[in-house]
Amino acid sequence: MINNEMFLNDTILNIFKSTDVETLLTNSLKCLKRYIPIDMIDLSYYLEEEHSILRLCTVEENRTYKDLYIKLPDSIKPEDFKRGFPNDCVYNYNERVAQTENKTNFICPTEGNSCIVLQCRNAGHVIGNLAIKVYKENVYTDEHKNLLRLLATPYTMALCTAITAREMRNSNYSSVKNSISQDSALTNFAMSVEPDMNKLLTQAKEVAEFSSAVLLTGETGVGKEVFANFIHSNSDRKHEAFIKINCGAIPETLIDNELFGHEKGAFTGADSSRKGRFELAHNGTLFLDEVGELPLNSQTKLLRALQFGEIERLGGGKAIKVNVRVISATNKNLPKMVKDGTFREDLFWRLNVFPIEIPPLRERKGDIPILLRHITEKICRKFGIKNIPEIDGSVMEKLISYQWPGNVREMENIVEREIIMNHATEMKFEHINTGMQFSSQPEQIITESNIALDHVMKAYILKTLHQTNWRISGKNGAAYILGIHPNTLRHRMKKLGIF
Repeated sequence: MINNEMFLNDTILNIFKSTDVETLLTNSLKCLKRYIPIDMIDLSYYLEEEHSILRLCTVEENRTYKDLYIKLPDSIKPEDFKRGFPNDCVYNYNERVAQTENKTNFICPTEGNSCIVLQCRNAGHVIGNLAIKVYKENVYTDEHKNLLRLLATPYTMALCTAITAREMRNSNYSSVKNSISQDSALTNFAMSVEPDMNKLLTQAKEVAEFSSAVLLTGETGVGKEVFANFIHSNSDRKHEAFIKINCGAIPETLIDNELFGHEKGAFTGADSSRKGRFELAHNGTLFLDEVGELPLNSQTKLLRALQFGEIERLGGGKAIKVNVRVISATNKNLPKMVKDGTFREDLFWRLNVFPIEIPPLRERKGDIPILLRHITEKICRKFGIKNIPEIDGSVMEKLISYQWPGNVREMENIVEREIIMNHATEMKFEHINTGMQFSSQPEQIITESNIALDHVMKAYILKTLHQTNWRISGKNGAAYILGIHPNTLRHRMKKLGIF
């Protein structure tokens, strides 16, 4: 019995170092031989308009084929293929397969061979297939298929990257734009190889079909906003507005105005009426980020809006009906806040209809190599860098063992800094241990405890304030260095008891 974790670590490190499809499949053939009998590997995608399969690349021991078009037989209807044909299957040549050869031969001829064909799915649609073959009959089992299935998601992301690059080269991107979702939320989360993360993704797709409130929890930087976008983009509200409000970035005196709007003359300077975020999100989705930062007075008004589906603008007495799906997010321990009296219990239960806790990156180590590659490519595209730098295996091991206290957000910052410094050579990540330090022992890292998180945040803000001689705003102020608005910094300082 092959150890799944060992298999994942070995294959991801050695296979997915390059986005060039030929290099990737060549690496695959060499690496997979250690675990699965294999003589050929093939990555293909479906051309809906032509009802054809395009074999992007087929790699054997001494031969490579590229861009082979295969017209699908009339016996396979487009609607059947889009529903999922062929299913993930092991094909060993026997009488049963021989009777259905016309349905399988176009992907993997089975006479004298054994094949495994896996679907590559994006946004719920089959976009292509990964196939492997060994030149012997009756070799593969479901155990081989299930082992290969662990790599289906990274192969799908590699396929998406290859299709995008190919179509951009051919200036014909529109032919696949309906097959491959370009939504950043889907890209970030569909690439996970971790079973727990894929389970959360499935849950998010399921709840997206309904209008139930969703509460996203997890540490700073795990991607709660991206997850919220993903839910919205998979819902029947996806063509309506997705409105975000960061409850922790708005001064307490302005939060009600931001949420509910105001009428003309409601206060000095209110020269005209203004819609709040609830009205702007009508028929769409309202994302309440850092909902644990809401003051109690605003919590009461938010509860009323959720209970009765109506709001009142400041300075107005008219109830305005709103149809809003609310997704909220926090890194706070809301049950503890309820117990302490700083968060309303009735509001908590209104928001917590469908909770989703997103795990920190250090608990998703299998995703780290794939995320690093994806982020590296994204940043290189932003900077117009054509030659994407590689990450050496020993460096990758260092990055996998790093605890990533800032999660994906920290990873994006570190990769961008590394590309700026070393894009012309190879990325070494020598600065990975600089800046704010955290112990390598998991129990000593930022945990679910708000006390630990607030302690670290307070220490970091104090350190920055000392560096700036307690200057908050301006180019050399603490807010500028921390990358936040001065009012947000003042609000955080007040909450943390700094003044």
